[in-house]
Amino acid sequence: NGGVNGTNQGAVFELSPGTGGAWTEKLLWSFSSGAADGGQPLDTLILDAQGNLYGTTLFGGANGDAAFGGYYAGTVFELSPTNSGPWTETILHNFYASATDGYQPYDGLLADTAGNLYGTTFLGGTYLGTVFEIAAAGLPSFAPPASTYIGAQSVSIPSPPPPAGAVIYYTTDGTTPTTSSTKYTAKIAVSVSETIKAFATAPGYPNSAVVTAAYTIQVAVPNVVGDTEAAASTAITGAGLEVGTETLVSSPTVASGDVISETPSAGTSVNSGSAVNLVISSGLAQVAVPNVVGDTQAAATTAITGAGLVVGTVTSQAS
Repeated sequence: NGGVNGTNQGAVFELSPGTGGAWTEKLLWSFSSGAADGGQPLDTLILDAQGNLYGTTLFGGANGDAAFGGYYAGTVFELSPTNSGPWTETILHNFYASATDGYQPYDGLLADTAGNLYGTTFLGGTYLGTVFEIAAAGLPSFAPPASTYIGAQSVSIPSPPPPAGAVIYYTTDGTTPTTSSTKYTAKIAVSVSETIKAFATAPGYPNSAVVTAAYTIQVAVPNVVGDTEAAASTAITGAGLEVGTETLVSSPTVASGDVISETPSAGTSVNSGSAVNLVISSGLAQVAVPNVVGDTQAAATTAITGAGLVVGTVTSQAS
C-alpha cells in the first residue's frame, strides 16, 4: 500500500546508506492500479544486468472486469532507470481471468540465463492458478563465433528473434553493455584480441541476458627458411613472440657451417628484402630472424628433427 499519488496502491522504493548510519529512502514508482498500471505488489523484485527491475502486482492492468469490482487481474512490470529524473514503467503482461490465463500473482519472479521471466498466479487457468513465462528478447549471436583466429576478423551480430526489430547494444572493453553503449548497426572490426559483450532489447519484452564472445587474434609470421610452407601463427604474450613450426620442402643434408638463406617477399612485416640465414652448427640451427615487431630481439635456437625445422621462441625487448 501507500505511495505518493493518492491511490494507496503501493510503491517501489530504494534505500541507500548514508553517513552516520542513517539511510535515505527514494520512491522509484508509485502504483495507481487501473487499466494503465498495476496495484498492490506483494513480493520482491529482481534486477537485470542493465539495472532494470522486474516484479508483479496483485491487482491492476488492462484486463479488468467491472462485474468483479474493476481491474483486479494483476500485471508483470518493468521499471527502468533514466539518466536523470524519474524511473519509467513498462507493463510486460496484463493478466486476464480466464481458462487460458492466470490472474492475481501473489509471488515475484525468477529469471533464467537467457533473461526469460517465470512466476505463478493464485487464480485462473484451467483449474486454480498457473505457472507462466514472460519471454525475453532473443539472445544475440556472433559470426564468426568466439575463437582464436589468425588475422583480423569482421564480426556480425544477426538480429535475434523474438521479436523482429529488437535492438542490440554492445561493448568491446569488457564492461557490461547498457542502452547507453554502442548500438549495433554494422559489422565490428576486431583487429586485436578483445571481448565483445552484447544484449538485445525490445519494447514490451524483458532485456535478454548479456552474451559474451572472446576473440583471440594471432599474428601471421612470414617465412624464415626460404621454402614453401604455411604461415606460422604467433601469439603475443608479454614481451615474447612465439613462432610456430616451419617445414622444409625437401630434406637437405646439413653439416656444421652450412648456411641456408632466404629473401622475404616484398610487403611483409619482416624487413622486406632482407635475408634470413640458418647457420648449422653442431646439429643445431641458429636462426637469425628479422624483427617482426620492430624491436631488437635475440636469435632463436632450433633443433632439426627429421624433415622439419622447429622454430623456438623469439623474444623482443619491447612488444
